[in-house]
Amino acid sequence: MHDIEASLLIVDDNEHNRDMIARRLKRHGYRISHATGGRDAIAQINAQPFDLVLLDLMMPEINGYDVLQAVGQLAADARPAVIVVSAIDDLDSVTRCLELGAEDYLTKPFHPILLRTRVEACLAQRRSRRGDIGQFVQQQAARLRQTIVPEILPQPAGWELAARCMTEQATSWYDVWQHDNRLVVCFVSTPAAGADAPVVALLYSALGHAALHESSLPEALPRLHSWLSDYMQRGRMIPEAACLIAEINLSDGLVHYINTGGLPAVIVGTTIEPLAAPLQILGRDNAPSIHTSHLASGQMLLIATGNPTAAAPATSAAAAIAAQPDTTIVAIRKS
Repeated sequence: MHDIEASLLIVDDNEHNRDMIARRLKRHGYRISHATGGRDAIAQINAQPFDLVLLDLMMPEINGYDVLQAVGQLAADARPAVIVVSAIDDLDSVTRCLELGAEDYLTKPFHPILLRTRVEACLAQRRSRRGDIGQFVQQQAARLRQTIVPEILPQPAGWELAARCMTEQATSWYDVWQHDNRLVVCFVSTPAAGADAPVVALLYSALGHAALHESSLPEALPRLHSWLSDYMQRGRMIPEAACLIAEINLSDGLVHYINTGGLPAVIVGTTIEPLAAPLQILGRDNAPSIHTSHLASGQMLLIATGNPTAAAPATSAAAAIAAQPDTTIVAIRKS
């Protein structure tokens, strides 16, 4: 099931871009309208209700920032959600848009699945805020899980990765990606299922991708923490979540990580080394500390919603996953 009644407005001065996004979303049943620029967008938003606006930034006369300001002046019940879709990929632009009220920020070019996932997550959060949850929440969470969690994991030379996400649960999520010589895992677990659970997982994953694209985790963490703090100070609620973000240097096995909320994680070799897990929340209070560890040949990083030490005797990532049949788990082993 998804929200086929949702009304979307695509705002872009480039006709090709408008048509491309419209084609990708129409096939999923959304009602689509087009605006050729900022002035046209504001006129349409004032004239009729929209559930979601997909907004370009760089447009003549009235740009996307101006449109966000105009949307923010509307009454809360008349205000559509906004996802910025822009070729501008710097964090300053992301922060400015979110401060002006955007729900999400998607950088061009983007994968069609990522576009659909962000739209569905944004609409789910909107419905949750309006109190129309019911069965929709569980169905939407299940759909989002299938698109958030990567179907194919990176398999860099000299490393073995395996993972499982429990599809019947809607509280734990992971994303794993490789950027140059760095492997990054983002593992998020929320206390309870609901429409906000997949949304917070998407938020952490998207921020991780943006912050770590050109910076290491120690360099990116202050910006990541500050951005989330500013986001929450604007009254935007982010459900409490345990979050582990680990960055692994594929050459030497050096691991930088933050592990907030007490998420169970260990490095297994001849001994079992628990990863530090302070009871902090990213974006609240003081920024969490960066911790350092190391994966030597034959050692394995295990992150799980249950007890990861149960998989400690395993000699491969795949065996570690098999040893934990009822939990969401990620295993990364250096050969």
